[in-house]
Amino acid sequence: MAAIPASEGFGKVPLNVAILGASGDLAKRKTYPALFQLFRKGLLPEDVKIVGFARSALGREEFRKQIQEFIGEKDLKSKDFARFLERCDYVSGSYDDPEAYKQMAKALNGTNRLFYLALPPEVFVTASKNIQNNCRSADGFNRVIVEKPFGKDLTSAKKLGDDLRKLIKEEDLYRIDHYLGKDMVQNILVTRFANGPWERVWDKDSIESVEITCKEKIG
Repeated sequence: MAAIPASEGFGKVPLNVAILGASGDLAKRKTYPALFQLFRKGLLPEDVKIVGFARSALGREEFRKQIQEFIGEKDLKSKDFARFLERCDYVSGSYDDPEAYKQMAKALNGTNRLFYLALPPEVFVTASKNIQNNCRSADGFNRVIVEKPFGKDLTSAKKLGDDLRKLIKEEDLYRIDHYLGKDMVQNILVTRFANGPWERVWDKDSIESVEITCKEKIG
């Protein structure tokens, strides 16, 4: 994996970003707003191309309107957001359709490519195979980010990892799993009742209050 020279900076390296699952909740609420903030701060190149790809039958302008729904009112009126929106395109297609990926490749039309898979885990391998066969850049780097639960247990996670490594070099594969904390939360009760010393003090006489914080409005 080629490193980015410090003298160039992240905002000066040519980059094309493909968001697979772009019409989904995660992409619209989190990914696109985050990309806009990077663009606004100069951490993405001025001529970056961001192509959304999903099954939803949307036109470019209709998709751009969906992006705007999750941008703050102040930012919506900024010149930075207007420039960012011009960099956003959309391609509709099925995740198992090679021809749809060829259309996405035409929309990217650049060297360095980053593919962000905001998709269910069962689609990771199919999408990665189509990316490798139809969307790779011959002149720059090709990197893939997989998002969401990486398998449902250790066995499925290992199999998914093995299948992806057959298609993508390990140094070009990045994993983001915001689901990792679920088992820890579920195990609180196990910890409480399976440990004798804790069981004696985790009760109404020893605990004054319990505070539960929900970090998201949805989910």
